[in-house]
Amino acid sequence: MYCPECGLQIPEGSTSCNHCGKATGLALAQPKAPVEVPETEMWKATPSLRAAILPTVGVLLALIIIEVIIRALMNWISGGVSGGILGWRWLVYFFVLLVFAGWRCLLQITQHYRLTNKYLYVERGLLSRQTEIVDLRRLRDFDLAEPFLIRIMGLGNIKITSSDETQSTTVLVDLDKPREVLSQFQRAYEKRRPTMIQME
Repeated sequence: MYCPECGLQIPEGSTSCNHCGKATGLALAQPKAPVEVPETEMWKATPSLRAAILPTVGVLLALIIIEVIIRALMNWISGGVSGGILGWRWLVYFFVLLVFAGWRCLLQITQHYRLTNKYLYVERGLLSRQTEIVDLRRLRDFDLAEPFLIRIMGLGNIKITSSDETQSTTVLVDLDKPREVLSQFQRAYEKRRPTMIQME
């Protein structure tokens, strides 16, 4: 190419003449800096406490069956009617039921889920906390499962599959209004998808 000012030959793609210093009108294409989108929270929740109802009812039924078996054995051994439930057995049954219900509720409230436009955060633990972070750019699939026993209470589970080698599967359990939560994931995925394509 030639300089438009002095007419001397200059290297191809030059932005200025190396003889007279005149600008040639060509500008090197400067790569655009990526626009950093701020992280914003889209959804957060904990597993519903309603999910603790059915296991607690199951334990209650098991205790009733145990009491029936105990009474039957006592009747067989004594050869007569054993009478009502002894006071100490009532206390034992109540204590077992209370401890189990409290344990189940504690499991629910010590899990925290938070979805942003960039990441999914899963926190677990009471005294020792463990936080799992799923980058939405690595998200491959998400499925909704509604087993019958929790579906009748309006709950569901969402299974997240990502390309992360260390933690490829994450399950969010006992979610209230699970279909609305799934819609939140779909929106977050669509917003993150252009960044995912650039990364690949």
